[in-house]
Amino acid sequence: MNLNIKSLFNFNKKTILITGSSGSGKTTLMNIISGITQSDNGKYILDSIEMNSRFKILNLGYVTQKSFFMPDTILNNICFGQLPQNQEKNKVIECLKDSELYDYIQNLPLGLDTKLVHEGEGFSGGQLQRLALARILYKNPDLIILDEFSNALDEENENKIFNTLFSKYKKKTILIISHKKYDKFSFDKKFTIINKKIIET
Repeated sequence: MNLNIKSLFNFNKKTILITGSSGSGKTTLMNIISGITQSDNGKYILDSIEMNSRFKILNLGYVTQKSFFMPDTILNNICFGQLPQNQEKNKVIECLKDSELYDYIQNLPLGLDTKLVHEGEGFSGGQLQRLALARILYKNPDLIILDEFSNALDEENENKIFNTLFSKYKKKTILIISHKKYDKFSFDKKFTIINKKIIET
């Protein structure tokens, strides 16, 4: 049974922030929502209704705290799984610009043909986070989940990327998972996980 998370939670085209202390269950919640984690214990209850069927999200883009990168070029890592003849280089460049990484990539000797080794050795944590975001934007999903996405970003790049996401990608549903409160950004919905309960704030 496939359920679309947008209709399930009525969060279509919303920006949503879910906060909580370390170990509160934020990542576990996202793994359950995305279908990565399937639990054989306990119950899934939504609005007092027990969900008996397992489900997964359709058309989802999920940037985890540690993204996977192939030992391949930057181009192939962004166009993950696409044959060379199907890769849209202009779209790749646009997504890198939206991720505030294009200037850095184009100044590398091999540019997009630069190879990643050992899952991004030689790149900073913030650069890898932005590369993972570019890959998700290239995929163009309806639902974007960013788990502790900006924990390695400087404030300037964080501001630029969030402003781009909230304006250019406002037709997407964007879920931000973080220990930060992000008071400087305007979200449509904010939730906090406290004592294993999700509370709207």
